This record gives sequence, structure tokens and C-alpha cells, in this order.
Amino acid sequence: MRTILTALLLTASVPALAQTKKTAVYFHCTCDDTSGAALASAIRDDLAISPRYEEVSASKTVTYQLRMVTMDGGQLNEGYSTVYSAVVTFGPNSDDQPDVYAGHAVGMCGRNRVSSCAGNIIAFLDGLIHGN
Repeated sequence: MRTILTALLLTASVPALAQTKKTAVYFHCTCDDTSGAALASAIRDDLAISPRYEEVSASKTVTYQLRMVTMDGGQLNEGYSTVYSAVVTFGPNSDDQPDVYAGHAVGMCGRNRVSSCAGNIIAFLDGLIHGN
């Protein structure tokens, strides 16, 4: 009887040990152009399926923040590309202490490459947080 109980307890605890807590990330984008909005959506999709990160809605409840601004990159053909600036900060989660700058990335992304660009931005975030 004791052997069966021990086996059940060990079996029940294995899935709990395998679960890891995801790192909460607040993502905010001022993305008024169509390609920039598509890029922001792709970043949110990547965060949603990420095994490491989860997007949260309040900036003061998390340590890491990814903030981005975009503008239309096309002079002749509006909507075909976006220019982005992304900043990663981390902080103490309090109103009386400022967040700390972790890194900054800028780039241009065509509307047919938003998924790839989003992946690159998540990889940039990952490198700052986990050093990979």
C-alpha cells in the first residue's frame, strides 16, 4: 500500500515540476500605419504562443516592458513597409523608481515580412532578458 501511494505521489508531482513560469512582458505599440499595426499584431501572436513569455496588460505589474513606435516607411507606396523603433526596459515595478533601459532596436519591415520581423524583435527581447 505504501509503495502504491509513493508511486502516485511521484507521478502526480512530475507534471508540476515540468511546468515553468513564463516571464511577463508588457507590450505597447503606437502603430498608426497599416504595416506597423500588422507588425504589432504579429508580435502579440508570437508572445501568445511563446514558451517563455506571456503578454500582460498593465505595465506596472511586470518587470519587462517592450514599447514600440512605427511610421509608414513608403514614400511612393503607402502601407508597403513600416519603420519601427523598439525599446526594452526593466524596472522595480513601483511608481517612485524609474525603469531601467535595457536595449533599443530600429528597423524597417515590409508588409510581406511582418512575421519574420516580429520574430526578430522577440529574439532581441529574448537576448536582453536571457542573454541568448
